[in-house]
Amino acid sequence: LEPIIPSLLKKELGLLASFSMGFADVGADIFLALGLIAAYAHGLMPLAILAASVVYITSGLAYAELAAAIPVAGGSSSFGKRAFGMWAGFIAGWGLMLDYTIDIALFAFASAGYLSFFLPHLVPIIPLAAALLIFVLMIVNLLGIRESSAVNSVLTVIVVLILLALLYVGFTGPWSAEKFLSGLTPVGADPGWESFLYSITLAMVTFVGIESISQGAEETKHPEKIIPRATLMAIVVVVFFALVLSTMALGIVDWKALEANMNNPLIPVVKALPFASIIVPVVALAGFLVCLVSANTGII
Repeated sequence: LEPIIPSLLKKELGLLASFSMGFADVGADIFLALGLIAAYAHGLMPLAILAASVVYITSGLAYAELAAAIPVAGGSSSFGKRAFGMWAGFIAGWGLMLDYTIDIALFAFASAGYLSFFLPHLVPIIPLAAALLIFVLMIVNLLGIRESSAVNSVLTVIVVLILLALLYVGFTGPWSAEKFLSGLTPVGADPGWESFLYSITLAMVTFVGIESISQGAEETKHPEKIIPRATLMAIVVVVFFALVLSTMALGIVDWKALEANMNNPLIPVVKALPFASIIVPVVALAGFLVCLVSANTGII
């Protein structure tokens, strides 16, 4: 094996910064995926998410081990090169470049969409607004990894607090255990095995991005300690929010409401909560922030 080349990049990322990269890149997916999963899993959506989370957990632990052992930039591209040679690293690297190019565009677009809730005149020019958001994030990244990771960390803390508050209001308010349990039908009867198995593959979308922590290994302080801890934190927090949010949603509205609002599945849920006029803008803000952080993670 080739010796690991000493890092020339600044070691600026701590535990919160590494966790923020993992949480943001994965946590943003839940703002987009609930309606898509509900369309095929119906009331069994939490079970589909739980099944997909097994793959997410094992993949995350594998990335934690590899990034701690080979703490260099490049993530799976570097791992593939070390294990299987140049061609494997090249193909993995191309896959990552495509992945993050799409990721940046998708979440900048989603972020601009949530921003249009507050600035309706942006609706006709959302693609331009998304491009401007990307440009701003590029400037922040050019300033340095410290500044960029600080933006991620602050916004991630705000989003986590908003989501916790949303869960509290939902479960102490209109959530109904009877309504939720009524959706737990036999798989064969509703939604059917074919549809349910397909929903599990769609639920994988909820967990895309766990590898982002390993991408910053070369800029992480004490990566052999920080990366496994940050990955475990991201796994626990993301799986918790994915399962609990989906459970809360199906105890407040029907799965058909989530399917009908596939582009913003949390909106019908939030509108059914007490003080909806206050909570809807807060959730729209959370959507804007977490999608912006996800786009920033892709740029990092």
